[in-house]
Amino acid sequence: VAGIEVGDRVAAFPAVSCGSCEMCQRGYDELCPSLQLIGTHRPGAYAQYVAVPARNLHAVPEGIGPVEAAALALAGTVAMNQLTRAGLRPGDWILVQGASSALGSVTAALARHLGGRVIATSRVPAKRERLRSLGMAAVLDATEEGFTTQVREITGGRGVDVAVDDLGEPRIWAATMDALAPGGTVVSSGAFLGRQVSVNLQRLYSLGQRIVGVRTGNLASIPLLWAAVEAGVRPVVDRSFPLADASAAHRYVENDSNVGRVALLVT
Repeated sequence: VAGIEVGDRVAAFPAVSCGSCEMCQRGYDELCPSLQLIGTHRPGAYAQYVAVPARNLHAVPEGIGPVEAAALALAGTVAMNQLTRAGLRPGDWILVQGASSALGSVTAALARHLGGRVIATSRVPAKRERLRSLGMAAVLDATEEGFTTQVREITGGRGVDVAVDDLGEPRIWAATMDALAPGGTVVSSGAFLGRQVSVNLQRLYSLGQRIVGVRTGNLASIPLLWAAVEAGVRPVVDRSFPLADASAAHRYVENDSNVGRVALLVT
């Protein structure tokens, strides 16, 4: 292939699209009808070697180790696609619900790099302390009574311009919508805590708000992400496990113990 040499350090975006369908041609390859995920539809998860299309690879900048690269390769592209689709601008207030997760923490870091003023949330006090140490503009608990009032006070009464809610929990979703400014956008890329939520359509159209679903990252988000990494964006890494301890890594994540990415290392 062209542009990549044997021995190059690269990161693979694991969503493989056909490249020729209407959605791929429109730049929405994440919506390709034949989209396949490496490790789900194609072999490659927890493997020392894997074959991937060259277009899914990007050189890893100097100074970025394997664990950081793993934390960025998928979550970083998803976050970049989210923020691009939402139209985040420098100076915008952005709410990141569940910001202690692997995806949420990268989204918050990337939003800060792009000039956003980040309000991060977590329901766990220890995780909120960790988020504060990362330099967020504010760190809150979205399930706390008075959450919306706090957001309004922080944003000068207006609310947030962009909100990222990958949780889908009805109470948190309601808090997200209540905190959204006129003309604001909510992005959803997950429903880990629920799938059915309520939407006040009258408020939605009266305030000119948007709800945008973003399935995953896409090919266009790959170079944008790694350019941001070159400029200094770094993921939040919780810890890594050797491949032989994959079951322990799963238990650790399932116990909701992590702040940021948990990675497996092949040594």
